Amino acid sequence: MLKHKDGYILKPIEKPDCGEREINFYQDLQCATDPVSVELKKLVPKYLGTTTLQINGKGKTHLKSVRLLFFFSPLF
Repeated sequence: MLKHKDGYILKPIEKPDCGEREINFYQDLQCATDPVSVELKKLVPKYLGTTTLQINGKGKTHLKSVRLLFFFSPLF
């Protein structure tokens, strides 16, 4: 993962098939209105689309998302 200077996170798409499913998941979740998806939206990073970066002369697609911070308290 990479962090853009503007603060968002760039996650590389490693495998085309898996990456396409992941992109579709985030796109579908953005416009979903069913109660389960609405709750799920609260738990996943906000999807900002994709971008292509040139790495070693090759275009590499990355997911753009807002960074989430989770703070966990100890159970004991």
